[in-house]
Amino acid sequence: MAFLSYIVFRIKRISYPKKLFLSYFILIFLPLTVLSLVFYMHISTSQLRNFTNISNLYLNQATTALETRISEMLSLTKSLSMRESLRVCMEKDPDSYSIMEQADDLEEINVLIGSYYYDTSIYQIRLYVNPDFHYADKETTTWSLACIDQHFPDSGNQIFKGPMLHGPFLLDMKLQNYISVFSLTMPVYSMKDYDHAIGLICIDIFEEAILDILKTTNYSKQGEVYLTDSSGCPLIGYHSGTDSILVYDASTPKFNVKEESALFKDKLTVISPLIQGTWHLVVCSPTTLSATDSITLFQLLLFVLGIGVIIYILGHIYAHFNSKRIIALSNTVKKIQQGDLSAHCIVDSYDEIGELQVNINEMIEKIEYLLSEQYNMGVQLKKSELNLLQAQINPHFLYNTLNLIKWTAQAGTADEVSDIVDKLSNFYRISLSNGLDLISIRDELTHVTLYVQLQNKRFNNNIRLETDISADVYDLHILKLMLQPLVENSIVHGLRNNPGFIKISILRTSDHLFITIADNGCGITSEKLSKIKLCQELGLDSSSSSGYGLVNIYERLKNYYGESSSLNISSQIDVGTTIEISLPLDRMIS
Repeated sequence: MAFLSYIVFRIKRISYPKKLFLSYFILIFLPLTVLSLVFYMHISTSQLRNFTNISNLYLNQATTALETRISEMLSLTKSLSMRESLRVCMEKDPDSYSIMEQADDLEEINVLIGSYYYDTSIYQIRLYVNPDFHYADKETTTWSLACIDQHFPDSGNQIFKGPMLHGPFLLDMKLQNYISVFSLTMPVYSMKDYDHAIGLICIDIFEEAILDILKTTNYSKQGEVYLTDSSGCPLIGYHSGTDSILVYDASTPKFNVKEESALFKDKLTVISPLIQGTWHLVVCSPTTLSATDSITLFQLLLFVLGIGVIIYILGHIYAHFNSKRIIALSNTVKKIQQGDLSAHCIVDSYDEIGELQVNINEMIEKIEYLLSEQYNMGVQLKKSELNLLQAQINPHFLYNTLNLIKWTAQAGTADEVSDIVDKLSNFYRISLSNGLDLISIRDELTHVTLYVQLQNKRFNNNIRLETDISADVYDLHILKLMLQPLVENSIVHGLRNNPGFIKISILRTSDHLFITIADNGCGITSEKLSKIKLCQELGLDSSSSSGYGLVNIYERLKNYYGESSSLNISSQIDVGTTIEISLPLDRMIS
């Protein structure tokens, strides 16, 4: 405490020019130092971002190459599995034809399979057949189906349900000489019963073919690239610094494949999406600064120190010649801080302080102007918010619902009143949606459901709302208040207080979202329907003449989703009305 009191005493004893110099130096030099560090950190972040982009570029290139390799293997196995001559041989009953006939079939199979060895990366093609065939145990081209569990452990019956990737495997080439391969299996189905597998085709490619793809991914001098299974467990890897192959076992730590990239201990790890439902590619590259980066940091430090020396010299000059004028300037600023905008500086020079005096005077004028502008903008903003809020609320619907609450309350059913008020508040909460233009389809459907439930309170549950929604569309976002006005049209103009149903169907395709709203109401006459479509094409409001306010919705669709969106209406008298909306999927957000 005594030391702090001494520091305060010494500061009070320092002359004003020195105080001015210290404040000048600290307030300029320290922010400059911080900005320099922020600038350097920004450079480092940008460098890491560029490094990540380069890693992703090489990773995508290798992923494409690996997918191409797998697609080639898959095409080859599919082609071979669909050869009619092969399937005819494999579907024969081993007990019904002679050994010589089976030998002829084996020769035909060997010729057929031999014609597929046109890729140098293929080590061998194996055909697993009925173990009752005499040639099933040749273990050159043909193998017994009884060996499946031994050759492909943990595959189970899944191996007969479609193509599967396996590996790496060590294949015995006799005399304890092993070769490492990756395999793709494809079941061969019966021509009589396509659900029944009569055999299995396996194509083995050399491990080097996969390693060549991994090597193209690893562009750094000390990086590593891995091929992992779907859970992130490494299967094989390559180290560019030692030019060595990395082999792993079950005890090797796994990568977190849920992350696209991660930085840990100056090593950047970038992970590809799942390839063919089986593998991931993982690139690990060091991100330590190079010699050039170190020189850049050194030059930055020299720059900061040089600026500090200049600020020190100028600070003494500034403090010596401007202490008196700054005091007067400080007094003026204090008046301004107290809210006296009538205070102005007397400009007594044309130097920097004189410019500051002029700037302060201009600042006072701008503050007065901005305060006035801010007030006016606030008034206009409040008016805009009020207009928007009023435009989102249907007064007629609110009036009817409030009357319903009144009648229900007079009937003495408090629970029913609470339920109506709860539904009404949720309805308007979604209508407002914090001012958002887009809401999820889930919220839009909730909004429509609340509207129908409230209307059913008035119409004795005469309206039945049905939905047929694909599970993959609920989280997509569409324009707010798109479905409710159409459902309101169906209730007010279609059903006309008569019992009926309204069905909402939403279907997602590869490029579009289709929304259908259909009812079994009284329908629309052909004359009115033609008038609605004409108003829609011309952009005219049809609500005043026909009671069907579809133009606003149509214009909103065109303005936001473009010409690839559409709104079509069809109707038949005493059958019902159907409205179909098509929205481009590339404009959706989830």
